[in-house]
Amino acid sequence: MRPSPRRAASCMALLPALVVFIFALLSAPRGAAAQSPTPPPEIRAFWVDAFNPGIKSREEIDTLIARLQRANCNTVFAQVRKRGDAYYNSRYEPRALDNRNGFDPLRYLIEKAHAARPRIAVHAWINAMAVGSPAFDPGHILAKNPAWRSVSETGEGDDKEAVKVDPGVPEASEWTYRVYMDVARSYPVDGIHFDFIRYGGLKWGYAPASVARFNRRHGRQGTPAATDPLWQQWRRDQVSALVRRVYANVIAIKPEMIVSAALISWGNGPRSSADWEKSSAYSAVFQDWRGWLNEGILDLGCPMTYFEASRNREFHQTWAEWIKEHQGKRAATIGVGAWLNPLPDTLDLVRFNQQPSRTSGKRAAGTILYSYAGTNAAKAPQGGEPVDAAASRKEAVYDALPQVFEGQAPVPAFPWKEQPTHGHIRGSLLAGTSLAWADGAEVVVEGNNIRRTETAGGTGAYAFIDLPPGRYTLTVTYEGETTAPRRVAVTAGKIAVADFLMQSGDLPPRRSVAGISQEPEGTRVLLEARTITVGMDVLGDRFYVVDRVGRAPLLVHAPPSLTLPLMRDDVVTLTGIIRRENGRPIVAADAVQVVGSRPLH
Repeated sequence: MRPSPRRAASCMALLPALVVFIFALLSAPRGAAAQSPTPPPEIRAFWVDAFNPGIKSREEIDTLIARLQRANCNTVFAQVRKRGDAYYNSRYEPRALDNRNGFDPLRYLIEKAHAARPRIAVHAWINAMAVGSPAFDPGHILAKNPAWRSVSETGEGDDKEAVKVDPGVPEASEWTYRVYMDVARSYPVDGIHFDFIRYGGLKWGYAPASVARFNRRHGRQGTPAATDPLWQQWRRDQVSALVRRVYANVIAIKPEMIVSAALISWGNGPRSSADWEKSSAYSAVFQDWRGWLNEGILDLGCPMTYFEASRNREFHQTWAEWIKEHQGKRAATIGVGAWLNPLPDTLDLVRFNQQPSRTSGKRAAGTILYSYAGTNAAKAPQGGEPVDAAASRKEAVYDALPQVFEGQAPVPAFPWKEQPTHGHIRGSLLAGTSLAWADGAEVVVEGNNIRRTETAGGTGAYAFIDLPPGRYTLTVTYEGETTAPRRVAVTAGKIAVADFLMQSGDLPPRRSVAGISQEPEGTRVLLEARTITVGMDVLGDRFYVVDRVGRAPLLVHAPPSLTLPLMRDDVVTLTGIIRRENGRPIVAADAVQVVGSRPLH
């Protein structure tokens, strides 16, 4: 059929535009026409431990960043506390033996990673309960406080995995909390990362102080059996209380910071809630990480799904499916034990992690490989010579990972951080003239058709996470005393603070720092929630407090019984007696407790 004259004229009119388009296409830079879109967001990361090279010098960190870039990684989890030591400028703990040259690995790592293009997120990996032997330094946590050690029901002190502190000892929990807050306050890290946030096993956690607290709480005597359900829940609660307290206080000072944890996923994965309660995480080491994600006291769960694909691929896949389906209110990554697998198997496991779940199509937040120090299984080919994985295969992984980590993927958004719809409440509960921690106090929050109850931990801390905005009423019951209801307003994205003083009948009158000068010498006073401006790390047994930063400070002499040092920007409540030094008022404290923290100013 011949075209009509009108159609032929129309085609001729389009010819110049067609020629221009073809010319532009042919003259475009090679590959420009086939540019791939930005990959979907996912965390692509390595765990970098401090028992091996990785962050101990500028050269090691420069190499680390270059390798992460080659692999298209966007995140690194770097270990900065491995056994009660520090690879940063700690205000509490000794430097690691291989980091005593004045170099600050964490600060340099942050500078290099954040300056990389694309930017690499840095999460400070901090071992919680595992603190190792105190022999290496007299400043070690257990050298100074041996009673904080977690022991077995028969009194053993080493579970053959690591010497640990017991979170059921309130002072050990307090110290560990302060270590995490020290990093969160002092460094611009993208996140802080729990590891060993658990007990050593079913028969561990028998520190005398924890057993005594358990018996007092439940009207018991003697030593509970390892299989006693109430004792098992007790230990679970001690771990969860520490996680909750760190989370609430971190988001109070840095709402954008990610709180994450390396999580136990031993054996085959669960397929039901009943299976979960039989898992090693829940029933053997008392790490209820499913509960943490449901409550919202972790932003990111990072199960350590380390399996050899040639033997236990099903274990990895079952856990991966469970993780994708059980991220609760938050998010979760899936681990890969790269040191257990040859490179092709590692890539296959990452591919499986990236797939949507078979049940509902949910996806994990990404993959973390363990570890930077061991990227390939050192297995000899059939009948061949042994392979030295560290020497001959380590570099191969960084060039191979772009097969599964294609392009430059952004880190996933965390909507509860970036566009929050809920708020939170946290507080400290102190009792009597000694300002003792109100261990076991029951806190009830009510409002907006919600009623939630929490039992305060050994340090008297409590927190309610993810409350809809609105007005709430708080009441606290402790040793038969119930407070009058207190109204608290909750705002989306904010954390309201509500501290309580129980058994307060004999407490001295509350005073401001400014008002101390008007009081005669010898007067007993109470100062609530005052900020320290110069700490005991500078002044020894003294510190300065203010009503507000920028106001005139007051010198306070710490009580001799104080076991944990007080640092700049700690928020404290204290009682004491007014004295005069060189004509100026000071307070000789008889009781001091930390009730909060501020970002370092």
